[in-house]
Amino acid sequence: MTETSQWQHVASEDNPADLVSRGLEPSRLVNNELWWHGPSFIQSEIGGTPVRLNLHSSDVEYLEQETKTVMLVKEDSDFLGDILGISNCFDKIVRVLGFIFRFVSNCRGKKQQIVLHLGPLSTQELSNAKRHVVRLVQELKFKEDLAFTRSIRKYCFARKNEKSCKCGIG
Repeated sequence: MTETSQWQHVASEDNPADLVSRGLEPSRLVNNELWWHGPSFIQSEIGGTPVRLNLHSSDVEYLEQETKTVMLVKEDSDFLGDILGISNCFDKIVRVLGFIFRFVSNCRGKKQQIVLHLGPLSTQELSNAKRHVVRLVQELKFKEDLAFTRSIRKYCFARKNEKSCKCGIG
């Protein structure tokens, strides 16, 4: 191992490795002098070496590690649209949603030290995913009807103490 006091600094404009990371196209790299021969100070006499930096570990400032919790909320998310955009094959959509549910379950299971589910989806996982796909499509296509039905149920639930509900649902 080398000590930090032995390190020498190569400026970014003299560093061939930085060419690629800055997005130089391969066609321009073929004829690039810096890429093939390195910085000019390597080819020149000893007097052309880069400036030696004398760093000692006592000179280095260390930053404390900071943990930040971040939460992102996207209100206009169209989860169903995103899922349905994957394919127009019902079985494929069910399987994708099944694997999403499994992933979430496995992530929660790690915290609770529960055995992770691996391999093909089980019949129960597929049935659960299928129910969710049907429910999501119904909520999308019958939004007004479902809102009306829910409002009637709330009304009937509020009047549950009475023997019968006048609306006929209940």
